[in-house]
Amino acid sequence: MEQPQKCVDELSTCMQLKRFQVKNTGLSALKLLEDRDALIMRAAQYDKLGKKDLAKKDRAVLKEASESSFKEAAFRSGR
Repeated sequence: MEQPQKCVDELSTCMQLKRFQVKNTGLSALKLLEDRDALIMRAAQYDKLGKKDLAKKDRAVLKEASESSFKEAAFRSGR
């Protein structure tokens, strides 16, 4: 965490490798939420680097995935 650019690079690589390993895991929104912690950490590192637009993009992806997974959840009553 003391080297923000290196942290961003490693988190990005980790998420990319995971996408190739995980196949047919179900709902795409839930799959993305598996990367939640990495996206949160990467957004924080982008903030440290002054790359606010990239941090905002990561947070927007998380927000959209959270909303999608809630809409697809089986416990919803359909109202």
